[in-house]
Amino acid sequence: VASDTAGGSSSYISNNRSVVWTIVANQMDKTLRNAAITDVIPAGLTWESATLEYWDGTAWGAPVSVMPDASGKYALGDISARVRLKIKTRVPDEVYNTAKITYRNTAKLTSTDVPASGVNSYESTATFGIDGITKSGTVNPQQQKIKWTVGVDVKNQSIPALKSYDLLVYGTTITLSTVTGIPSGITASSLTPSYNQKFIANSFTGSGLTYNVIPIFSGGNRVADLLEVTGFSTTASNSYTFETKVLNPSIVLGNKTSWVANNASLFSNNTRIAKAERRVDYISNIIEKSMIKRTSLSDPSSLVNSGKTNTKADGFNYEDKSVIYRIGVNASNFDFTSLVDSTEATLSPAIVTDSLPAGWVFDEIIPGSNFLIFSGTGVNGAVTASSTTPTTVSGLTTNFVGNTATFTFDKLDQPYVILVKARPSSATLNTLFASNATTTATNKATLSTSLWSAGASVQQDATIVSNLLKKSLQSVETGLLRWT
Repeated sequence: VASDTAGGSSSYISNNRSVVWTIVANQMDKTLRNAAITDVIPAGLTWESATLEYWDGTAWGAPVSVMPDASGKYALGDISARVRLKIKTRVPDEVYNTAKITYRNTAKLTSTDVPASGVNSYESTATFGIDGITKSGTVNPQQQKIKWTVGVDVKNQSIPALKSYDLLVYGTTITLSTVTGIPSGITASSLTPSYNQKFIANSFTGSGLTYNVIPIFSGGNRVADLLEVTGFSTTASNSYTFETKVLNPSIVLGNKTSWVANNASLFSNNTRIAKAERRVDYISNIIEKSMIKRTSLSDPSSLVNSGKTNTKADGFNYEDKSVIYRIGVNASNFDFTSLVDSTEATLSPAIVTDSLPAGWVFDEIIPGSNFLIFSGTGVNGAVTASSTTPTTVSGLTTNFVGNTATFTFDKLDQPYVILVKARPSSATLNTLFASNATTTATNKATLSTSLWSAGASVQQDATIVSNLLKKSLQSVETGLLRWT
């Protein structure tokens, strides 16, 4: 059990601190010969004193001062009751404290009667210090931004010239040794980059605080923003917020949950004295893939929602020899006309590409049309059609070539559901049903933009089972088998 004898909720004293480690051994009151407790004081702490107490059956006896040997062993001799060892250690004094440190201490009981392989050791920890700077974040993926909240509280310690820095790097890397713009006296390596972000102008709020956005350059190009905040009180808690634009399309449109980290560093004059990091989840749901159950082929619109399936055995229609694929677009309800990359270029138009397996072709889903599209709503990464009536989308162009269909949205600002119909070509169909076999056909859908060609992809498998010849055996009666 550790006790911190310094500090409080509104102030912190960084000297005259101590911790008392309490070890209770032989709690079953066994007879142990040549018993000893070994406790090596953690590095950084100073041993001050130790006392030993014996249990008399109802209470602890008077404490007796004891000394360890050079290896940290406290000899107990032969004992037949539990013992309690208290070791007092001194924590190093500091001019001030803005970061926590944890000391780990392990005690081990040994005896002629305690097997060396037994569980006879225990670890305890003691933590000192404060979090001089803290950080949290709230994500708004629809607006491509994160609101960060930073707290600074040194709990009435006298620390000169407090200020904080937050280095917001537009891209995924930065070479701090070659950039320009770092304030004089600040060592670049003392700044921790926060990648894929840019400061949103006029988003800072902080009572009594002053901020400055310092441009950072590399090779003549602005590659980062350094947010500098000053005016902190040492006698009260400080708080400020600001917003960043997330610039990496692989995060914004990644069709997954990514994390975005932000780091704030607390300085006294030009020396970093603490830092805080916070990672937040950035959820992007822009494309999903499924099928319409084969029982829905005669009227796919009516079952655009209720006929949805991801079960690969339920999609292929053996009478019609086709599959209807269902593509959910933009479940996160992004407005692509307002999304930008690290150069502030707009990520619109959005391009949805549907790719069939080799040997498959698209077919009209209804007479005169290769696709149906429905307005939708996005929930939990899936798109639900708002009605069973197809719609028309202004600015949408389509192109069906071979086994690839492309849907280009000049203005993608809401979720949609797209249905397309595909079938094996005549040659592929002959191959699929030329023998007993189960074949898996994989359909892939990708959402990309003209400036982000990598895109995010999903796929849906459909299995086709061919049973040309089957044979089974039945035992009719003793000595008689029936082959079918």
